Amino acid sequence: MRPDETPAESSGVAAAATVTRVRATVGYNLAYVALGVGLGLLAATDAPAPAALRAGAVPVAAYALSTFLTKGSASVADAVHDRAVDEDNPSTERVAAAVDRLGVDVCWSLFVAELVCGLAIAGWVAVRVGAAWPLWVVSATGLLGFVYSYPPRLKERGLWNHVVTTGVDVGAVVLATAALVAGRLPAAAAVAGAVVFAYTFGYHLVHQAADAHYDRGAGVETFATRAGVPRTLAVAAGCTAVAAGGSVALGYPLVAVASLLVTAWYVHLYRLSRGRPPKGRTDAVADRFDVARVATALNAAAAAAVWVRAVAPAPTPLW
Repeated sequence: MRPDETPAESSGVAAAATVTRVRATVGYNLAYVALGVGLGLLAATDAPAPAALRAGAVPVAAYALSTFLTKGSASVADAVHDRAVDEDNPSTERVAAAVDRLGVDVCWSLFVAELVCGLAIAGWVAVRVGAAWPLWVVSATGLLGFVYSYPPRLKERGLWNHVVTTGVDVGAVVLATAALVAGRLPAAAAVAGAVVFAYTFGYHLVHQAADAHYDRGAGVETFATRAGVPRTLAVAAGCTAVAAGGSVALGYPLVAVASLLVTAWYVHLYRLSRGRPPKGRTDAVADRFDVARVATALNAAAAAAVWVRAVAPAPTPLW
């Protein structure tokens, strides 16, 4: 056990949770689901026989679990593949240590178990709602999650890295959940999904910037290693500012305020990183940016804004 570990962290269960990245992802994934449910409810009143009213909340919850498990399997695959890289990165060394504690064979068993369970649950949802697309979406998520780390290794495909990871978050979780609730994909949900895509793209970029120096040293080529930390932060700030503008246009001021605050934080990190050596730039971001907190805050703000609109009575016209 390392000096900074507690007995609980050194257990096999805790190590499994670490390679699956449960603590870092559960909050913002739950917020994604809540957002998707809210977007579906907004359209449920004008959708014929909404799925949520036919089958209840169980298929929606089951689908959410299937995506959690499938995305978790992708985290395990990434932890196994990049163990050597993670060992030299202060922000990910716990993941490498967890792989060592469990052993590679156990990690692959965990990968298979999560993937198979995720697909099985998605199959049950597909049968329950009478549509095959939930199984196909989760299957695509599992495939993309594996090739993210293994050939063709989307992780090292520049901006395609973030197009894929953001697309999975928004498409496979938010929009798919909205479609389950409403019985179809509401046009309003797709438009709102573009705003979510913009700010999600931003925090994925910053999360990568926090690893840039260590990725470069390990020979891992990413958008952040090529563009540099300051430029990556500038792109992230721009994406999040676009999300703020889109939120204003759609009438979601809470999301606009949250996005503007995060944009300002990215600008602060940009200014802080300039003039520092490469390692100092990466460490400055890693020490001050927590993707789990930022993602959860943005997604929770979006979910709260949508739910308020979904459950609030329509305003009475003044004329």
